[in-house]
Amino acid sequence: MDEVRYDRQLRLWGEEGQSTEILKSLVLAGVHSVCVVDSAFVQTPDLGQNFFLRESDIGRPRADATIEYLKELNPSVMGDSLLLSPFNLSNEDLSLLLQFHVVVGTNLPEEVAASISAFLFPRGVPFISARYVGLASF
Repeated sequence: MDEVRYDRQLRLWGEEGQSTEILKSLVLAGVHSVCVVDSAFVQTPDLGQNFFLRESDIGRPRADATIEYLKELNPSVMGDSLLLSPFNLSNEDLSLLLQFHVVVGTNLPEEVAASISAFLFPRGVPFISARYVGLASF
């Protein structure tokens, strides 16, 4: 039962603190693997939004730094990162998503989330789109 329950792969897109909180919860729960997709590099404001980032990470790819620290929480979880922007997805980029059991996007523009969903839904890959505005999340 445990093998089936935790043998999942997840890809998460988004750059705000909500993404990190979702990832942290999944890693602590023991999901099989995660992949963070983010094309940005760590800047000073990121240190206040992503509690895994440190001042020494400024200038590093944000996805790389985040995965590095996430893997420290649960060494049995595999982690990877892709330096890719979710805002300019080609068909080839979308095809990469088919290897995952679940795809999560956070605070993506509606048209980007709709495009990802339209690609994944007919192929049987669940897509979860989470957004927040101020103090409200949905």
